[in-house]
Amino acid sequence: MSNSIKNLLYLGDNIALVDTLLNSFFTGKKTDNYHFFHLVSAAQLELTLSENNFSHFISELPLNTDIKNKIKTNFPLLNTTYLNTGDGTKETELSLSIENIFTDEFKAVLESLSIPIYFKNKQAQYLACNRHFSELLGLTPAQVIGKTLADLSDSPLKDEIEKVDRQTLIDYQDGLHEYKWTNKAGEEHDLIIHKEFTADGKIQSGLIFDITELNKSKYLLEKQQTMLRATADISPDMISYKDLKSQILGCNRPFEKFVGVLEKEILGKTVYDFSPLEQAIASIEQDQKVIKNNNVNVQEVVSTDYDGERHLLNMKKIPVQDKQGDLQGLISVSRDISEQRKEQKRSEIADAVFENSKESLIVTDGDSRIISANGNACIVFGYSKKQLLAQKINLLVSATHDRSYYKNIEQILETDGSWQGDITYRTQLGDVCHAWLEAYEIRHTQENRVERVYSYTDLTHFQVTDKKISFLSEQDPLTGLHNRISLFRRLEDRLTRANYQHSAVAVILVDIDDFKAIDDKYGYNGGNQVLKEIAKRLKNCIYGKDTLGRFVKDQFIIIIDELASEHDAAKVAYKIAEQFSSTFMIENVYKNLTASIGISLSPDDGIEVGPLFLNAETAMLRGKKDKNTVYNFYTPGLTLGLNKEFELEKELKQAFSLDQFSLYYQPEYDLNKQQIVALQGLLRWHHPKRGILPPERFLSVAEGSHLLIPIGWKMIRKACLQAFSWEQSQIKFGRIAIDLFQIQLSQISFIAELQTILKETGCSTGQLEFLVDKAIIRHASADILSNLDNINKMGITLTVTNFGLDANVIDLINRLGVVNLKRSDPQIKNGSGTLANNAQLKSANVIASSLGINIVSDALDNTEQKEFSNSYRFDSGQEHFIHKKVMSASETTFYLRCNKHK
Repeated sequence: MSNSIKNLLYLGDNIALVDTLLNSFFTGKKTDNYHFFHLVSAAQLELTLSENNFSHFISELPLNTDIKNKIKTNFPLLNTTYLNTGDGTKETELSLSIENIFTDEFKAVLESLSIPIYFKNKQAQYLACNRHFSELLGLTPAQVIGKTLADLSDSPLKDEIEKVDRQTLIDYQDGLHEYKWTNKAGEEHDLIIHKEFTADGKIQSGLIFDITELNKSKYLLEKQQTMLRATADISPDMISYKDLKSQILGCNRPFEKFVGVLEKEILGKTVYDFSPLEQAIASIEQDQKVIKNNNVNVQEVVSTDYDGERHLLNMKKIPVQDKQGDLQGLISVSRDISEQRKEQKRSEIADAVFENSKESLIVTDGDSRIISANGNACIVFGYSKKQLLAQKINLLVSATHDRSYYKNIEQILETDGSWQGDITYRTQLGDVCHAWLEAYEIRHTQENRVERVYSYTDLTHFQVTDKKISFLSEQDPLTGLHNRISLFRRLEDRLTRANYQHSAVAVILVDIDDFKAIDDKYGYNGGNQVLKEIAKRLKNCIYGKDTLGRFVKDQFIIIIDELASEHDAAKVAYKIAEQFSSTFMIENVYKNLTASIGISLSPDDGIEVGPLFLNAETAMLRGKKDKNTVYNFYTPGLTLGLNKEFELEKELKQAFSLDQFSLYYQPEYDLNKQQIVALQGLLRWHHPKRGILPPERFLSVAEGSHLLIPIGWKMIRKACLQAFSWEQSQIKFGRIAIDLFQIQLSQISFIAELQTILKETGCSTGQLEFLVDKAIIRHASADILSNLDNINKMGITLTVTNFGLDANVIDLINRLGVVNLKRSDPQIKNGSGTLANNAQLKSANVIASSLGINIVSDALDNTEQKEFSNSYRFDSGQEHFIHKKVMSASETTFYLRCNKHK
């Protein structure tokens, strides 16, 4: 059959079948280009054919051969389709003559249809189908014919489909049925099957419509609507949707909250139902104006909420058009600006107060640039506002105070957020004037910016005279430092805070040795000159939050707040000692001075002011007797330990400059492959007096002295040089494994530095292996993860040490392309044989196997040694052995030459 159907004659009693076929043939489009004639018996067949010019003839009733031949002879241009090929003398069994029921031409018609179609008999056998249907089953039409769905598919839907077919066959009901079908390729489709039966119920036809894309579009539309609604609900603005009659079609939650009514109770209503009459009339008039002019309207209105509270709203009404440009309604968006307007008024009041204040007020930004100044400031400092704006605050600095004085103010402002005290300033004319300055910071956290307000008050003003006197009463007049009274008060305050925060405080007493001799020789003026210089130098030893004061004439006190460890107090003491390494000038004569330093700690040496001062003095007096130490703690053991640590730090810096470090090696075993896959490089320090030191003896000191990163690069460089040397000597060594430190991996320049070393040494990336502790990966920063990811991309083997069952670490191991997991030595030596440890080791093996990575170790238990030795032999003639000794580079070279793989 072709698309040129003009006049169609159908002989049979199943008009619905033919109608379905024709509609499917025309791909769902209606057409009036053909005429359809219907006969229920063959009695008038020849007459009807002769009187009409039919292009197609379809017969469902069986016709004998003579009638068929006569039709073929008399009507040679007629396209004939016989749905029943019997001769009409007897009824045939459909189930026994499946292949003869539908003609080849009818099958061609099925193939021309653009949608899947099938025909079944009562026994649920497929009588005919087109290619589109068979492809749903992953078969050809020939493979489908004569089979049932149960024969062709193991889909869970087959029972449900056949159950529906049986029921519809009993009820003779046509209908639509929806299914989710998964084809042979595993693709899921949403199908609708239109099922019909012939009048006698012998044949079921089925048309299948794939609505997968339709359902996807429906889902996306629902999702977009949900997202749109969620977006509207999280908006702080009140949003409502109205039709052309101002009836509400929808709203968001802030709108519901404002009117005090849920959306479902608002739908279809207008503002007359929940707003005062006057406000409702104004709102409706505004709606109609927007609709009439088809323009956006914005205005400020006063609206009353459900509690009767009036609000100032910024209301925006927007017309809504469809695709054709026809107006459908409007959207109303209202923002409550009541608080904003109040804040604006408060700001105006504050500006008025600022401008009319009798104090000289200046405001600066985070870069110390002046962004505002009041009129009184312009009068006092002698500048116009235009001259002050964009200038830095140090424009007003006088030479009376040195740089450290202003630096101290800056540190206190950053730490405490405020500062007040006596200060001098310089006017535009160069005059130096005294003032009481109150400065404080205003932090705008959300905007990530800081502003500072400086309030200058003339010290002649009687209201601040007492404050100045009070301030000066706690200040040492000679050095400008805190005096004894102030030190007692500040230490008491720091101890109270430390007790609340469970932190430590240090008191450092600095006593100038033989100061009386200076007074006797150079007089009070010479002595005072020295004390001022000492005070100046001691300021360089402390941070902004620390306190420095003059305790008595030749003694100074430093209070260190929020002490992290005793080491920090010792560092300050070392800085103090370094200040006395330079000579002092007294009346044009250079003089060497020394100091005795005593340190007491709270809470260890006392929790009250008096005992801490006394204990610091006791430690200082011990130092006067023993000049072998730079400082003394009240607890003698601390002095000895920290002095040794500082001595080690000096030696470590010297060792780095003299290159006293070397790499030792030990085998790294792959427990699955039962072979040595790498040599782990272990750092050793060749100390000139203490011998060879392992890293645990000095790495913590190296970290505190900022040597850990350069030592780490030295290890990598030595490993690269050794790998290149062995490669040139054709010595097989696998890889050299090096530990990476967390601080080293945190460096942004890590990959660039590594590439430089590889290029300079000639070492290839395949010869390196980096060991990274599990704890580093678990708490890795973005920089660390980026460096590890790039290490993997460079082709360097990554191994995780101290591996445990941690989901986050497992995810990162997979992401970073880790090759090995390394078992710790203590885990093998101390825990081997215990049920818990064996279970943990087996779990690690299972996880490693599932991730496709290896388990390595630098030690083996007894069982593993036996298994390893049975499969791993060496050419040296030695009996099976496991090498656990840490070897130098030369020993390792000899070991590699002697123990080659067979």
